Amino acid sequence: MLMARKPLFAMVLGVLFGMSSYAEALVLCANPSGSVTVSDQCKGNSIQITPGMVAGLQGPAGPAGPAGAPGATGATGATGATGPAGPAGPAESRMAVFGAEFSIQAGEFKFGTAVCPAGWSATGGGYATSISASSVSLVVQSEPVGTTGWTVGVVNFVGAPIATARATVMCASN
Repeated sequence: MLMARKPLFAMVLGVLFGMSSYAEALVLCANPSGSVTVSDQCKGNSIQITPGMVAGLQGPAGPAGPAGAPGATGATGATGATGPAGPAGPAESRMAVFGAEFSIQAGEFKFGTAVCPAGWSATGGGYATSISASSVSLVVQSEPVGTTGWTVGVVNFVGAPIATARATVMCASN
C-alpha cells in the first residue's frame, strides 16, 4: 500500500513546491497509519514530512558492482626466529686403495684394477707405474669401473724393458 502512495506523494510534493505564495505555507503530514495529508499544520499524532525525509527514502538494493582494483602490496613482515640446527650428518671418511702391482712384458697389454671395500664408493682414481722417459711403454686407459673401482691399462711395446703398474682408487664411505 505504501508503494502506491509514493507516486501520489511525489505529485503532491511537486504541486506544493510549484504553488504560489499561499501554497508555500502548506505542509505534508503523515499519520501513524501511513496516510499523508496536506495541511497548513500537522495535527494530533501526525508528523510533518520535510524534503530531507523524502530525499532519504531508499529503494531496493541494486546489483553488485564490478570488483575493484587490487590494493597496494603491504609492508614486509619481520624476519622470523632462526630455527634449530638440524641433526649431524653421517661422518664421511675417505681412503686410497691400491690395487696389486702387475708386470707388463715386452709386447704385452695388461689391465690392473683397484676396488673400494664394501660400503664405500669410488670418487676418483689413477695409477702408478715404473715407466721412465727412456721406456716405450704407455698407459692407454685409466677410468672408473662401476661405482666402486678404477682400472688402468698399460701397453709395453716390443723390445722394451719390463714395466710395472698399479691402479689406485679413491674411496668415500657411503
